[in-house]
Amino acid sequence: MKKAKKRFNTFQNSSEGFKKLLSWTDSKCQCSEKPAFCMEATGSYMEEVVEFLYDNGFDVSIVNPLLIKQKKAKLHSNKTDKADAKTIAKYCRSENPRLWTPQPQEYRQLRDVCRAIDFLKIQLTRERNKLETRVINIIVKNAINTVILAIEEQINKLEAERKKIIDEHEQIKSQVEKIVNIKGVGLGTACCILVEAPTPENFNNAKQYAAFFGITPQHFESGSSVKKGSHLSKIGSRYARKTLFMASMAVKRHNENFQPFVQRLEKKGKKAKVIVCAIMRKLMHIIFGMLKNNTNFNKNLAFAA
Repeated sequence: MKKAKKRFNTFQNSSEGFKKLLSWTDSKCQCSEKPAFCMEATGSYMEEVVEFLYDNGFDVSIVNPLLIKQKKAKLHSNKTDKADAKTIAKYCRSENPRLWTPQPQEYRQLRDVCRAIDFLKIQLTRERNKLETRVINIIVKNAINTVILAIEEQINKLEAERKKIIDEHEQIKSQVEKIVNIKGVGLGTACCILVEAPTPENFNNAKQYAAFFGITPQHFESGSSVKKGSHLSKIGSRYARKTLFMASMAVKRHNENFQPFVQRLEKKGKKAKVIVCAIMRKLMHIIFGMLKNNTNFNKNLAFAA
């Protein structure tokens, strides 16, 4: 049997590029069934193409880049786009990863609103900082204050829209209420967690769920002399990581249920930032269980040995 020839091409990450991808795939695929697509989880970069392919009736799988990296290491592949694409294709063919299913439209709407709020809050902080850095002309100061008021007005409108979406959809409302019941986790964090990842049904376990957010530790060791400290993998959504980090600092300070967990890590000599990252992972494991099983926070289950 003649071995199938491997094909490679690149496309713009845009609606026009997606159409060209389908056209190219159709011209190269010599099979009766629709081809399946597989890609690494890369946060916002993959969202539009994933939704486009799904809406056009294709099977799509999203895999943890760490799994692809392990596969690549075994194959000793070079680090190029072509080599990466080849490794992903081999992984998809051999492992048959779980098919991705999109979140309902209301979750996507909430995601867009939450991201807009996050963006405007960053802008608001920058404008406020301009007033504190040095003595400035009164005209400039008034102009900056006008911009600040305009941004605050837009944030208020978006927060009202966020509340409206939550109140109008019972499942979202129930999930948000469960998450904010964890002391230290606010409304913004709860919404961010819900909208920045596929539903828990897309994951086999809590470890995979946490890995999607890029908060699983990575280690580096080479021989006997080179050993670097662990660090977060930082794949997935940067919005979620930033929000989770801030929430975890609040949990560390104010949530009494987490104190034995924190104290154990402190006794082991862990640094403050390492402890916060550990809380991030613990939170995601807890929240995964709550969402997957539709249950409220349970201290005994959350910190069971």
